Amino acid sequence: MEISDVLTQVEQVSNTDATVLILGETGTGKELIAKAVHNQ
Repeated sequence: MEISDVLTQVEQVSNTDATVLILGETGTGKELIAKAVHNQ
């Protein structure tokens, strides 16, 4: 999955009240994705 796909998904979910579970190995940027969801 490319970063543009991830950012598209961030935009889709950030407009909802859904709970999101971000999975990945250490050092993959999960915290950055979480911040992006909250900042949208």
